[in-house]
Amino acid sequence: MLGCYLSLAFFATATRRQHFNRLVVVTGHVYSAKWTVFYGESALVNSLLYRPLEHDGPQPSHFVARCLFKVLRILILGQWALVIGAAALTGWDAYFTTLWITFCIFSQAYLISPRISMKSRMRYSAGIQIKRFTTKLSSRRTLLNTVIALNPDTFSWFSKENREDRTKFDQKGMKWLDPILAPGPGRPEWEEPTREAMNEATERYPNDETLVIQMRQEKDENRLSLG
Repeated sequence: MLGCYLSLAFFATATRRQHFNRLVVVTGHVYSAKWTVFYGESALVNSLLYRPLEHDGPQPSHFVARCLFKVLRILILGQWALVIGAAALTGWDAYFTTLWITFCIFSQAYLISPRISMKSRMRYSAGIQIKRFTTKLSSRRTLLNTVIALNPDTFSWFSKENREDRTKFDQKGMKWLDPILAPGPGRPEWEEPTREAMNEATERYPNDETLVIQMRQEKDENRLSLG
């Protein structure tokens, strides 16, 4: 089984046209069974992927990093223990201070965690909405079909007519597939059913929001059937 993680990123107010979208595939190597696909508005995907996640300096050893992490946790817990202990021994009114500090710690850890706060800020303040879907595919060709369907460069774009040419795949947009599946006599026989299935899916799901709603409904139905 092949695992595929799909992350959709769009501006929450209104999505751009398809020829402004971008698809990026991330995997350890070509024959890996786990692929991560980033698909969304091109400027947003670029800003998320081009941001450096690791510093350029020398990396600390794993042992040193674990030790520093544990020391940091001990210091943080120690400072809260000192504050609560000092407040509890001061007077009767310090109990309210102790309860308030405990409530703040509990709220930050469980009720309003930094992860939830960042997610809300990205969606409501920055206008960014990210959705992630996980699926298991039966074969590599099924995985390639999924990537082809999501790739905004699969079909060429007619700027004057403001539409896609869905009668055939764009040769430049399909070059990424050549190292994985070399051009040959059997490739057109596989590409044509893929194109027909994509056109049928486009008629059934005219926009991304319709597809997301359908996927959620199928997910809920699967949960009910399993339950």
